[in-house]
Amino acid sequence: MGAFMYRHYFRHLLWLIPLGFLLLMLGMPLLSILREAFWDKGNWTWEPFEIVLENAFLFKILRLTFYQATLSALASIVIGVFWASVMARYEFPFKRTLQSLTIIPFVLPAVTVALGFILMFGRQGFLNTALQSLFGLSDPPVQILFSLPAIVLAHAFYNAPIVARLTHAAWERLDPGYEESANSLGANGFKTFFSVTLPLLLPSIITGGLLAFIYSFLSFPIVLTLGGAQFTTLEVAIYTEFKQRNFDIGAALAFTQIVMLLGFTATYLWLERRFAFRTLQQIARPARHLFKSFSVKRILLWVALLITGAFFAGPLLSVLWMSLQSNEGGWSLAAYGKLFSDQYESILDGSPLSMIANSFKFGIGTVVLTLLFGLPLAWSIVRQKLNWLNTVAMLPLAISSIALGLGLLRSANQPPLIWVDRDVIIILAHTLLALPFVIRSLVPGFRNFDVSLTEAASSLGASTWQAFRLIELPLLKRSVLVGAAFAFAISIAEISATLVLSKSGFMTLTVAVYRVVLQRTPGIEFLVNASAMSVVLMVITGLAFWLIERSGERVI
Repeated sequence: MGAFMYRHYFRHLLWLIPLGFLLLMLGMPLLSILREAFWDKGNWTWEPFEIVLENAFLFKILRLTFYQATLSALASIVIGVFWASVMARYEFPFKRTLQSLTIIPFVLPAVTVALGFILMFGRQGFLNTALQSLFGLSDPPVQILFSLPAIVLAHAFYNAPIVARLTHAAWERLDPGYEESANSLGANGFKTFFSVTLPLLLPSIITGGLLAFIYSFLSFPIVLTLGGAQFTTLEVAIYTEFKQRNFDIGAALAFTQIVMLLGFTATYLWLERRFAFRTLQQIARPARHLFKSFSVKRILLWVALLITGAFFAGPLLSVLWMSLQSNEGGWSLAAYGKLFSDQYESILDGSPLSMIANSFKFGIGTVVLTLLFGLPLAWSIVRQKLNWLNTVAMLPLAISSIALGLGLLRSANQPPLIWVDRDVIIILAHTLLALPFVIRSLVPGFRNFDVSLTEAASSLGASTWQAFRLIELPLLKRSVLVGAAFAFAISIAEISATLVLSKSGFMTLTVAVYRVVLQRTPGIEFLVNASAMSVVLMVITGLAFWLIERSGERVI
């Protein structure tokens, strides 16, 4: 009887350990930030906030942060809804492959995207070179780098796939009878879309747009590399203040940002629950073939598709093209050979090969920890109906990576982190950032699992652990694979917290690319070298999400 009660309580308290991890990893940085912002020489103080409130420049930064995030979200919505409409309404060759590739931009390292935009849209970039050659122009016609449009377009590159995936999933579930009824009453395509389809898709568009807003609000490397000093956002300002050792001002800004992000994240989670009931059963929709008829509308659609495709593929192909260039002109694989040499050590304080090893070490460690914490959390959310745990698990979305890294760095000389190596702290930070996505991949798997199989095993004498290991886990392997791939890709791509926490010997390849890009040395050598590193990162993240798409699971 005692053993049974022990197993019963142990099974129902599995969530305590991962919950403790979440609270500890969120609480330590937050307490460190609060201490820096409110505590001065043993007394509470409001002075840092008074400085922030009285500083007109900081208010300008806050306005710019909201403004660029709003524009970025709107651009993401326009591109994402257009792409979702094509995917939902038309059939064309390689549609499934293209649909699978739409999520890859979302997990690419931000510095890779920034480098791609520099190579594609720079004054001597591939786009300007092509336009000058084609039309005989003397001056570059496209000059958007180091401007607000560059920031907005890069954020749209990142976040439009989120809007597209969410909108496409909702579009597939709409009953085509609504549109057919509108057409039978004389409504044309545009009127049907705006009066019937759009209102039904609005919940998915709003939630996707809010996610795009949050990620644009938190953007760091994109703003820093493509915007320049004149476009400093709140995230960049926090990093700058801490780097200049103005810890109290940086902490006051970070605390202000966290409060706002908690509000944004709470709104997103509320909208997600509020609109969940509108999801309808998926119905087979008649799809028209994109290339079977010719009309002005179809031609305009093809042109829009080509422009959109060039927008997404252009920066990535530009990085690949540049990585194959020689410093003296022509083609060469020399930049890839340098990855296995020590030629970068003077710039990066380490060899790229050791940084690739660090990236894999952190990625694998993140996968192990996120699954160890994510599986019991997801099990408890579904089996014990602890929905509040789902909300707590999403809280890492409400803290910026910069604030997390700075908070952990300031806490590293205090218990319990004082006994933890720096590389382990980086893995813990990556685990916290990846955990919400792993939970979102595991929860649907548990909900679709037939509980009677576990009950049958228990009735035959199997323990809870045996039933989970021998029955549930093998049947959940697709969801586990998705969660593992997501955790690995997020760890590989993460730069903000890693940039703050990394030191000599613990630098990742993503941070190395960022530092090479910032060198901006004359000539193309730094671009070729950074491009080769970026291609390696693109291949790693691309393979991770190729595994996700092969599993057939949806996370976003």
